[in-house]
Amino acid sequence: MLSGKLSELVIEEDYKAEDVRFDPSAERVENQLASEEAKPGGKNGKLALRGSTGKEDKAATCSESLIGPPDGFYFIFPYVDLPSLLTLERVSKPVWSGVNDVLVWSKFLVEPPLSRKLSNDILLSLVERAKGTLKFLGLVDCNHINDEGLGRVLSLSPRLEKLFVPGCTRLTAAGVVNMVQLHAKEARAKGMAGIKQIRVRGIFNMTRHELDALRAVVLSSSANQALQRKPLYFHTGSTYFLEVERPIDGEICPRCRSEFQTIVYDCPNESCQEMAKLEPSKACRGCIVCVPRCVGCGTCQPKDEDGESTCCADWVCFTCWLNMPKCAECQKSFCRKHRSVFYSREPDGPRICEDCLVLHTFGDSFVGSET
Repeated sequence: MLSGKLSELVIEEDYKAEDVRFDPSAERVENQLASEEAKPGGKNGKLALRGSTGKEDKAATCSESLIGPPDGFYFIFPYVDLPSLLTLERVSKPVWSGVNDVLVWSKFLVEPPLSRKLSNDILLSLVERAKGTLKFLGLVDCNHINDEGLGRVLSLSPRLEKLFVPGCTRLTAAGVVNMVQLHAKEARAKGMAGIKQIRVRGIFNMTRHELDALRAVVLSSSANQALQRKPLYFHTGSTYFLEVERPIDGEICPRCRSEFQTIVYDCPNESCQEMAKLEPSKACRGCIVCVPRCVGCGTCQPKDEDGESTCCADWVCFTCWLNMPKCAECQKSFCRKHRSVFYSREPDGPRICEDCLVLHTFGDSFVGSET
């Protein structure tokens, strides 16, 4: 917007400078307009724009509008993902100043493949751009972030309300609990709410005692306690846990009663939900080890069913098996996680699984070596 206004001022000044040398008579102005019709890109921008017609008029209008970003362009920055922001800030100085506004960095999410390169120092430099206004921090599978790096980030973010660190394997359970408790104490001393939502899936060896300490911080309000009772269904997407409104994702499995936190899933099957209301002890609610579930819809596996055959070891129900892509040779389906493991002997040929590709490539010699 600023560059557009500057360009308009430049055109206006050029027009005034040329107008001083012109004869103010109508005949002189008409002659000048006629001479400028053939030069739509001349020095006098306004005269060229008025004298041109048709395609020349459109070209001059487009050239004038492309001088700077359009109005409202900077309003999309808070909704742009992190890789796009880092690319946009290298476009020009006005765009760089818009990207580095504190409102843009009040929340950001780091996902693969960018998370593989994120270090403690890089994360700290990104958080410093928010200048204490950070409210949402999502670090998905950031294996280079440790307790020291996350602690420095939390110390600079007193307004933080959502902390998602699923898959950050270098974080320790004790370190996360201590940092969250310290952050909540300092934030509430300043009249702020503190962390309301946290995701700790993938942090190893988080005991029942440490999980209860986290629950005491994020479930301090009655509204969060109501949200915690919302069902959580099995899903293979990595960002599914980021979209659920539950305050904390980790629980203790009611079936195996392990001492370490895990993800406890509910069954989306209506018959199972009715059974759980009548007899809560028989509810098919538990971790993925205690209650095997379909990777397509998340329903529980009945005891008298073996499921459909897939190219991977995951179980799928018959309904999901019908809708999944299948190998053209053995008719085994591909689940959502392994859908990309498709091979084709021809560019536009049928898709086959890895086992069938090996058999077609090596033939009977491969079968004989396996036996």
